[in-house]
Amino acid sequence: MMKYGAGITASAAFSFLKINIIGGLSTALFTIISFVILTMQCFPHGSSSGHAGSAVGFLLILFSLRPVAFTILACIIGISPVLLLTLGNKYILSKIIYKIIKDKGESLLNPLIDRVLNSIQQRHPDLLKKGTDLAVLKLKMVQEIKDSKDNKWIRRITIFGLRKVKLDDIDFNDENLSVAEIIKLRIQNSLQNRPAPGRTFFWMIIGLQWLTLLLTYFRAV
Repeated sequence: MMKYGAGITASAAFSFLKINIIGGLSTALFTIISFVILTMQCFPHGSSSGHAGSAVGFLLILFSLRPVAFTILACIIGISPVLLLTLGNKYILSKIIYKIIKDKGESLLNPLIDRVLNSIQQRHPDLLKKGTDLAVLKLKMVQEIKDSKDNKWIRRITIFGLRKVKLDDIDFNDENLSVAEIIKLRIQNSLQNRPAPGRTFFWMIIGLQWLTLLLTYFRAV
């Protein structure tokens, strides 16, 4: 299991680096080329160094001459890294979830859930009784998972699945009912119902960058 967990971590790290390195290079090239294009269009007959005493002044001149193009380019330059990081992390989480479900890796999640529920049963027995505050129970479970020594991605996936399930229809007073088994089953079902991971977001961000660059070059914006 430790080997499998290490493989998950390696896969997540590789995906993170691939998305952010390629995306970062695209954003860097987009930034350089876009300002070269704007500069050539705004100062077609010579150097722009005499038109501004500082970088800020130069940017203000570009903005005054091509306000729409400058604003659009600046917004894309600023938001691209944020989108790549945020959506990239969501993609990686979905990819790991998909891999675990495909590999029948629930055996990595179940022991963690069992330990968490056993710990809560010992330290907070009232939380597993009828009439308990289910929001508090979930919070306690999330905190227990975060405090565990299990693989980082196993913890993240378990927390993700736990937050998606509903517990309000469980009869905690039914002695024939295994609360742990129900919670485990519902977490597994919530993970299995996740759509297959896709990198559409990545190509949309890259495509938007270079489409905007072409529109700027042909003065369409």
